[in-house]
Amino acid sequence: MADQTDIKAIAEAAAEGAKFGTQTVKTSEKILGFLARLFKEPAEDTMGIIGDRLKFLRWERQLHYVEEVNKMLEVRGIAELERYLQSLLCH
Repeated sequence: MADQTDIKAIAEAAAEGAKFGTQTVKTSEKILGFLARLFKEPAEDTMGIIGDRLKFLRWERQLHYVEEVNKMLEVRGIAELERYLQSLLCH
């Protein structure tokens, strides 16, 4: 049977294990917090760059559509899309 000294030693070892576990969790939280701050801004910047690129590509596509419509209207004898739309609105 274990005596008081053995029980005290086991309790102290358990307490040290708990301290180690607590310290490990705190250290892990600090490391993960640092990594989150480290990678958050580059990830946001990357998403912003991709978003800007998509907006630019959409804008280019819209210009292309306007040019194509203007070519079609010119073939039909209508000079510009804007003038054509104004004529529709005025009537």
